[in-house]
Amino acid sequence: MLFKNKEKKNEVRLHTKNKKGQMISYEVLFAMTIFLILFVITLSDFNVILTETREVQKNETLKTQAVQASVQLSETPGSPGMWEWLADYNRVGLAITPRVLGQTKINKFNALDNNNVSYQLNLGNEYYLTLVQDKNVMIQKGTNLDSNRMIEIKRIVLVNGDFAMLTIRIYEGAT
Repeated sequence: MLFKNKEKKNEVRLHTKNKKGQMISYEVLFAMTIFLILFVITLSDFNVILTETREVQKNETLKTQAVQASVQLSETPGSPGMWEWLADYNRVGLAITPRVLGQTKINKFNALDNNNVSYQLNLGNEYYLTLVQDKNVMIQKGTNLDSNRMIEIKRIVLVNGDFAMLTIRIYEGAT
């Protein structure tokens, strides 16, 4: 009998150790829960940052396109330089000298269709381009969309000795 009591004592001790082991596993479970909650919060914040980064990249791409198109029109004569007299040309430009536009180039540019203008200026998006001098619209190309997702670039240029405003809007979305 004495022997049997010792076995029962050992059983009791083993059972007590198991309860203490369970306390440790509850602590680990609690710690893992806190860790997972923090991990999910961090992951969701990372997703928001990634989405915002993509938006900034889209805006920068549109801005680059608009700036390049405005520089091409307002500061270069085109390629070849007298493209307005030729049927075959590489690139349009309205400038005689930087920011001084030629009337003949403006007239020829007005004769181009919207798809050709988009191709020549490498826009690839919906765009709206105007040249206005003293409330007189000299150039109007593309479609003026009602959208808050656009980039607009304005340049002051000279046409026939008077100031004019060259405006290019590029809209996000359509390609």
